[in-house]
Amino acid sequence: MTVSSQIDQPGYDAARAVDDDIATRWASDFQARDGWLAVDLGEEKEIGRVWISEIEWPETREFALEVKQGNAWKEVARGTTIGADKDISFAPVRAREVRLHVFKAERPINISEFQVFSPAK
Repeated sequence: MTVSSQIDQPGYDAARAVDDDIATRWASDFQARDGWLAVDLGEEKEIGRVWISEIEWPETREFALEVKQGNAWKEVARGTTIGADKDISFAPVRAREVRLHVFKAERPINISEFQVFSPAK
């Protein structure tokens, strides 16, 4: 896990967004109104869906899902709001790294869960 920024308080680190615990979260720096959370899957895999849960007071206004292709990030989906239960399917792609890139948020970014899945068969 890598992130663009993180709040300077214990308990809000990037790993909290992928720990299968909806009660924990990653929080960006308090001043951040844009930023990203990237997951390294350890090896290249075929993916086609993500599930994202933002905290109970959703603040995201514009975001994209991106996969790393070579040294560049390629957009595979885009949206406006996330909320508590956002399931996004996209055309299957092979990638090792997946990123949630928030372009605009009303307040700091807070993501409770970010899960990546193989495409539905």
